[in-house]
Amino acid sequence: MRRISMCCTIAAVTAMTAGLATSPTAAAQRDIQVTCSTSDLISKLKNAQTGDTFQLARNCTYSLTTPYQGGDDGLPPIKKRITIHGRDSTISRDPAFGNQFRIFDIAAGGDLHADDLTIQQGNASGDGGGILVQSGGSLELQDSSLIDNMANDGGGVAVQGKATIQNTFVGYNTADFAGGGLFCAGCTLQVTRGSDFYENSATGFGGGVDIESGSGTLLFDDTTLEENMAPTGAALETERATVEVDRGHVTHNTTTSKSGGGALYNGASPQTGSLTLDHTDVTENLSSGIGSGIFSETKLTLRSSTVSNNRANGTKSKAGGIYKASGNVTLDHSRVRENVSTLAPGGVYNDTSGTFSVIHSSITANKPTNCKGSPAPVPDCVN
Repeated sequence: MRRISMCCTIAAVTAMTAGLATSPTAAAQRDIQVTCSTSDLISKLKNAQTGDTFQLARNCTYSLTTPYQGGDDGLPPIKKRITIHGRDSTISRDPAFGNQFRIFDIAAGGDLHADDLTIQQGNASGDGGGILVQSGGSLELQDSSLIDNMANDGGGVAVQGKATIQNTFVGYNTADFAGGGLFCAGCTLQVTRGSDFYENSATGFGGGVDIESGSGTLLFDDTTLEENMAPTGAALETERATVEVDRGHVTHNTTTSKSGGGALYNGASPQTGSLTLDHTDVTENLSSGIGSGIFSETKLTLRSSTVSNNRANGTKSKAGGIYKASGNVTLDHSRVRENVSTLAPGGVYNDTSGTFSVIHSSITANKPTNCKGSPAPVPDCVN
């Protein structure tokens, strides 16, 4: 009886192993070498199977001259889970041919993992000049660059689905309306590990990043927002989303609107969502409007953070540091110092709507005043 049992067991295991070896999922996981040829890249992406890994030719520039099949994208849409190892290569739209298209389009069900890749010169008439992540699509981008891309919203990348961006440079991108570097609409988003948004611009909102709405907590960890420009929210503009910036650096951004502004613009009607800064510096930003460092209309929390050396230099500018128009603000172990505005107060403007809490924090050395001139008093603020 034992012999028969062992025999049958071995036979069953052998049959199961054979079945696994021939399963479609296992067979689909291929490692594919792509030569330094644009046509080879397009052909192999067109025939991608779920689980494929593509190894691009090292230090190659794949130049796209026409949109794929006459559409809005330079490459075949990503509809499956694939990985692209860029190996320091570049995928670029060639502007000399005058054709307008984005580089990557990740459709619903598509899941792109890419690293060591530069994506540049995309130019979309809609959203996402470099990359568009549609609702139901997913992107994981690391150790890469998004450079010189253009779109209506999201010059570098527009995310309607899910995105994780790590150690990536997002620079010199432009949006005709919102989100020069990144635009988020209903997205799930994490930006981490030393990513840098540098010299992006938008003609409307969010020179670096614009968040229209989001799902869950949208996290920016160890991220720099530097030298971006927009009329409102030069570095980051957020609405209807829960956003947290940890260990961030928001510096040298320029807000051009005279009616409102802020390197960080928090919230708009309807007043929902929140912005939390944790161990983050907001420094040396410039605005010709109000609230050069932060303009807030909804819940704002600063923990162990600093707002300093920001300037609001318009003829009617107030609050070089923080302008609270509405909502609740909490300063927790934080500092607002050495900010300057044309009109008082130079440090913090506190409107009568909402609350302002100060916990083991300081508001000092701001000009022309720290808080004097606000409609409502700021606790523990000596003018």
